[in-house]
Amino acid sequence: MRGEISWSKKLFSSTYELRNYRGKKGELTMEIMSGNATGSISGRRYRFRSTGLLSNVYEMICTETDALVAKIKFNSWKQKAKIITEDRQYYWKHKNFWQTKWSVFDDRREYVNCYNNSFVYGGDIVFHPSAEHMVLAGLFIKNRFVRRNSGA
Repeated sequence: MRGEISWSKKLFSSTYELRNYRGKKGELTMEIMSGNATGSISGRRYRFRSTGLLSNVYEMICTETDALVAKIKFNSWKQKAKIITEDRQYYWKHKNFWQTKWSVFDDRREYVNCYNNSFVYGGDIVFHPSAEHMVLAGLFIKNRFVRRNSGA
């Protein structure tokens, strides 16, 4: 069994909209100045926040319980990332030269695969149902990568 979501982002917008065949599934809104973000998927809300000024580590926090869900550690060039949860370590990376495909995986399987229709404005995501929150984490990482490359 697998889940499927399409994502889209309008020009100059800071919000990614997530939809499936039933309608809106969630969203991810980036804070322009701080690089932090808030998002939701299937009714669960999350916050992404930096652990410090100029830090390459972000925390993914469930807003209902204020519990730490994961830490996201970018490598120096922000082209790869580790997503560290309480019991597992995942990785995020691009899957092609054009950087239009990316995945979240561990040593056993891929949990999230994204295929962009364009570099910034939309794409399709296939994910393992147990890792639905990793869809938001993956989009957050993708956005940080795009911002770094654009100099923002």
